[in-house]
Amino acid sequence: MAETEVLEDYTSKLPEHIIHHILSFLRFSSEAAVQTSLLSKAWLKACRTRPNLSFRYREVSPRKEDTSIIDFYCPEKRCFYFIQCIDSTLQKYHEHKNSIDSLELTLPSVLQPDYVNRWIQIAVENGLKSLELFMSRDSCCSILPRSVFEAKTLVALRLGKLQLKPYVINSIRCNNLTKLSLSEVDLDEVMFGRIMSSCPLIESMTVCCCVGLVNIKVTKLNKLREFSVFQRGSGCVDVGAPSLEEFICNGRRLVQIYASKNLKVLRLSHVVITEEFFKDIAEKFPRLVKLNITDCRDLKRIGISSHSIKCIHLEWNEGLKEGQIDVPSINVFKYRGNNIPRFSFTENSFGFSWVSEIVLFCGMLESFDISWFSKLKDFLTKLQKSQISLRLDFSSIVERDIVDEMISSATIFPLPQVKSLTICFHGIHVLNAADLVLDAIFWTCRPKTIFQDWFQGSDWNSTNTNPAKVIFDMMMFRRKRKHIYLQKISRFWQQDLKDVKVVKCKNHQGVQLPDSLDWNTLLKLNAANAHNRHVPYNYELELEWKTFGFGR
Repeated sequence: MAETEVLEDYTSKLPEHIIHHILSFLRFSSEAAVQTSLLSKAWLKACRTRPNLSFRYREVSPRKEDTSIIDFYCPEKRCFYFIQCIDSTLQKYHEHKNSIDSLELTLPSVLQPDYVNRWIQIAVENGLKSLELFMSRDSCCSILPRSVFEAKTLVALRLGKLQLKPYVINSIRCNNLTKLSLSEVDLDEVMFGRIMSSCPLIESMTVCCCVGLVNIKVTKLNKLREFSVFQRGSGCVDVGAPSLEEFICNGRRLVQIYASKNLKVLRLSHVVITEEFFKDIAEKFPRLVKLNITDCRDLKRIGISSHSIKCIHLEWNEGLKEGQIDVPSINVFKYRGNNIPRFSFTENSFGFSWVSEIVLFCGMLESFDISWFSKLKDFLTKLQKSQISLRLDFSSIVERDIVDEMISSATIFPLPQVKSLTICFHGIHVLNAADLVLDAIFWTCRPKTIFQDWFQGSDWNSTNTNPAKVIFDMMMFRRKRKHIYLQKISRFWQQDLKDVKVVKCKNHQGVQLPDSLDWNTLLKLNAANAHNRHVPYNYELELEWKTFGFGR
C-alpha cells in the first residue's frame, strides 16, 4: 500500500504575535512583506493586522491591478496614490480596532499637514507608541504638524528634516515620552527647552544637525541615560543628568558635563576641551569604563587618573604633546595619529593582562630624523607591560644617513617587544627604500610577528612592487644564503634574528609552513584558500630574536 507523506505546515501554527514579530523586520509595503501573505490564511491575517506600519514615499509603488494610474512617476499622481495607500490602510485598522504600535512616515514636501494630522490621530486612537516622521531626502523642511506633540500615547519619537513653530509645541501632551531623536529639525533654544521641561521621562535622546540650535542645555532630565549630540558650528553643550550612562558629542562645541555617578561611556569628537576637563575625573564619573577622545585640537596635555576606566581611545588629537595615564584597571589602550606625544604611565597603572593598539601615520613628515624613532622607542617602552599591536603607515622615506646615525649611536637594551607589526608603504618611492624602513623599525623595537595584507590583488602578485613580497624577500634572507654566518651580514639586525617562520593562522592557532616555502608557493596556497570562504586563514611571519638585541 502506497503511503502518502504529508508535510506539516508548522509556519501556519505560529502564534500571531510571533508572525507579527517576523514581519516587523520587513517594510510594510515591500514585496517580501506582501509575498508572506500567500503562505497561509494565518499569515494573510497577520499581514493585515501587523502593528508595525511603515510608509516611505520614495519606495511606494502601485499595485498591478491599479491600471488607472497611467503615469505613476508624475509627482502629483504618485503623491495621490501614496495618500490613498495610507488612508485605506489606517481606515481598515480603525474600523477593526487593530492596534498600531509603531508608525513610520517618510513624506514628500507637497503633502498638506492636514493629512498627517488625520493619520496620527487615527494611530493614536489605536494605541500608537512609536512615531517616526521624516521628509524625503529631496524635500525641503516642512512645518511639523501640531498633532505630534499632542499624542498622549507616544513613548518614542523620531523627527527628521522638519521645522518647528512655537504654536506646534504650545500644548505638549506626550509626557510619557522616553525616546526622542531630532535630526535636521529647525528649532531654537526656547523650543528645545520647552520640550525638555514637558517630557521629564526621556531616557534616550539624540540631537543631530539641528538648525537654529546653537546652545544645548539639558539639566532637568533626571532619567536620561543615553545622550548623543552631533552638531555643526560653534556653541555650548551643558549636561546635568544624574542618571546618565552614555554621552556622545561630535562637533566644535564647548562641553560641560556635571558630575554623574552612573556615567560609563564618554565619547568626545572635535569638541573644545582642555586638560582642565579631566581633573577629578574619578570623582565626577566614578563608574566610567570607556573613554574616547578624538580630534580635539585644543587638547595639549591630558591627565587621566581613574580606578574604573578599562578602555582609553585617543585618536587624531594632533595638538596633544603630553599625557599621564594612571588607570590600574585598564584593558585596552588605543592611540592613532600623526604625532607621538610624550606619555607616562604610573607603576600601578598596569594590569595583569591588557593590550595596546598603536597606529601611526607617517605621511605628514617630509623626511624622518632619529628623534622620531627615539620617541617611538620611548613610547613603546612605556607600554611594555601590555601586548602591543603596532601599525606604521609610511608616506615619507627614511634617509640612509639617518639609519647610519642610528647604527653608530649608543643603544639601550633590551629593545621594546611588539607582539604584532604591520607596515604599510604609500608610494613606490617609499617602497624602494623598504630596507631602510626595516632598519629603522628594528633599531626601535623587536616585533614577534609581522602581519601584512599579503595579497593585494592579482596586479601585485607578479611584480616586485608588492609591499608584502618586498618584506617577505627581505625577512626570508636565509633562503637565499645557506651559509649566512660565513658571509658578510648586510643588515645590522640580521645577526640578532635567530629564526623566521611562515605561519598559517586560524582562530589564533598557527601551523608552521615548510622552511623551503617561497613567494610563488605562498601565492598558490592563498589562492587555494580563497576558494574556501569557511576557512579564513591568515599568514604571518614569526620572528625569533636573541635576548638582548644587536650590539650586545
